[in-house]
Amino acid sequence: ARYNNIKVVTNSMSVLQALYKYKVAAYCLGGEFARETMSFYGRDTEKMVERFGIDLMFFSSSGINSKGWIVDYSQPSNSLRRQVLDQAETKVFLCDHSKVGKHGAYTLAPLSEMDYIILEGPLPKAMDTGSAKIMYV
Repeated sequence: ARYNNIKVVTNSMSVLQALYKYKVAAYCLGGEFARETMSFYGRDTEKMVERFGIDLMFFSSSGINSKGWIVDYSQPSNSLRRQVLDQAETKVFLCDHSKVGKHGAYTLAPLSEMDYIILEGPLPKAMDTGSAKIMYV
């Protein structure tokens, strides 16, 4: 197993399935199950997060608004992300170009709070990314 020094904490069933395929150790955060996203959320899920030290957080959301804030349509998902962001040593935001300039009902964090931003295409120059390292794929 090439991945024997990695332990993943996730609320996503699809991530768990991929981790199983690659024999990566994983912890699943339970809670209320959302069929549309195949993931768990809610206060029970957030309580479970408190038990882990998070070295590295990879995440995505519904989009980035025109002011450079990461946004989402789901308050429970945003609440869980916020808690993990607060605990994470390194924050990596993943975003495809179609999400740039999107609006969402809930703001999560400014791009400038991220350590890394991984994108498919450029961001508008006016967006403040602070000291985040930007990587294009």
